[in-house]
Amino acid sequence: MPLFAIGSSLTLLAAASAAPITSEVAMFERVALEGGLSFYTVGVFEDTRCPDRELCFRDEHLVVAAVIVDGSRRKGYNFELGVPQRVPGGWLTLISTTAKPREYGAIPLREYGLTYIYERDL
Repeated sequence: MPLFAIGSSLTLLAAASAAPITSEVAMFERVALEGGLSFYTVGVFEDTRCPDRELCFRDEHLVVAAVIVDGSRRKGYNFELGVPQRVPGGWLTLISTTAKPREYGAIPLREYGLTYIYERDL
């Protein structure tokens, strides 16, 4: 691994460990963030994760829809698992879920405990 990649990974890891983590957020549960922001997740836009990774030949995605509340303003966002999303005042990233992938059928929304990390602008 190139040296610059190791350094950037360590920097990212250090920044992530200092950022507030919000764990196992239920659907429609409103969560307060720093700087007067809050958000709530309103549904699952796409969940194509495979229960058996060795036999899966499709792209795996988890994308949820959420609303960011900034004072009296509300704005909808899509959060893809592991992809930082720019929001007012910083970055919000969906980093995990308690919902396990299923081969067939929809996953009930109550099974989606979502973990987010919020990194505020400096």
